[in-house]
Amino acid sequence: REQGKRERPVILDIGTGTGLLSLMLSQVLDIETDAVEIVQEAFEQATTNTANSPWHHKIHVIHSDILQFQPSCKYELVITNPPFFENDLKAQEPANNLARHEVALQLDGLFSFVVKWLNPGGYFAILLPASRKNKAIETGMLNGLKVCNEVLVKQTTAHSPFRVMLLFQHQDCSAKKSELVIKHMNQYTTAFRELLEPYYLH
Repeated sequence: REQGKRERPVILDIGTGTGLLSLMLSQVLDIETDAVEIVQEAFEQATTNTANSPWHHKIHVIHSDILQFQPSCKYELVITNPPFFENDLKAQEPANNLARHEVALQLDGLFSFVVKWLNPGGYFAILLPASRKNKAIETGMLNGLKVCNEVLVKQTTAHSPFRVMLLFQHQDCSAKKSELVIKHMNQYTTAFRELLEPYYLH
């Protein structure tokens, strides 16, 4: 399908896993999504999850290595929570290694793919271990993408950041920087609850 023939803005979910992020975005945005997953079991689960959702007609689950994937259009938004735990102990199962480690997809390859298929006015959102922040920003700059939003995620105020959310764009910008704390006194913080409230079942 060509982009001009799609009825809605199109986004790409790289390494969709079980399809969670695609389903979350479809719940709040009028979009179409190409959800690409390399691991067979995860692809099958994402296919089942989206087929059983109200947004099954807007999410296209694709079994592919993203570097072998040939999109039919450029994207308004690319999202990914990729497998970058390159210094951790690796799991024995190859599928777990694919899901958790930088073995099949590296930052250089990821950014090269994204910059090729991102619309000039589009955005690239990535969730990474906090230790990968500087490398991701550097790799983005080398590929012509600048950070416009940076959120460091902490378990509590007493903990160091363990995740970082980065939003890239082509245009020059001053990055907005903030922190998101998940829990305080064993309770979810107001900020964290408000962020996820649209997706709560109860």
